[in-house]
Amino acid sequence: MLNGKTKPHRLALGMLAALAIAAAMACGGGSGEKNAGDDGAKAPAAAETTPSQPAAAVAAPTTAPAAPNSLVLVASNILFDRKELSAVAGAVTLDLDNQDAGVPHNLHVFSGTSATGASLGATALEAGPIKQSLKLDLAKGQYFFVCDVHPTTMTGTITVG
Repeated sequence: MLNGKTKPHRLALGMLAALAIAAAMACGGGSGEKNAGDDGAKAPAAAETTPSQPAAAVAAPTTAPAAPNSLVLVASNILFDRKELSAVAGAVTLDLDNQDAGVPHNLHVFSGTSATGASLGATALEAGPIKQSLKLDLAKGQYFFVCDVHPTTMTGTITVG
């Protein structure tokens, strides 16, 4: 760590500076006036590559990483791809991607560590392939999830911190 900045942070700032320079070059930068004998050719690029604004003034990329409380669970070969999920307390979106053609699955969430807890919500029972979402508001704690059709092979837990 150097001056409170991590290596990825310095790399990102370097990339933003390069983008600012490229943008400045693409915009021209001349006054638009011609001198006598000028054939319209631009001055050497070195004269135009110094940006007038610091690199931090360049807008950040518009592609944001997925929200930490948007969780994806894949159902394939009558199994979930993961048995453990984690999220932070608050609104949580659980996306079920049922990739089993012709096989019905759902996602059912319970409070606690088993299906004996209170039911908090479930997606509809649908044959795949299909994608479904379940939105819940979860407090800190442990939650149990299951496919109601395959309760012995398709289970897991969500830890909310």
